[in-house]
Amino acid sequence: MCFYYSLIETAKLNGLNPYAYLKWLFEKAPLLKNEDSLESLTPWKCNPEDVNKSMLPGA
Repeated sequence: MCFYYSLIETAKLNGLNPYAYLKWLFEKAPLLKNEDSLESLTPWKCNPEDVNKSMLPGA
């Protein structure tokens, strides 16, 4: 439970909508090829435009 709280608060600190970030994260994580790619999904490394696009209808 603490993991999710930390992830949400870190998303907020990085200017991301927490709901949009989690939606984007849960869509992208299964597509990773290896564990080294996990860092690209952290709130401080992800592209905010990509996160926001996940909230568009049909995305």
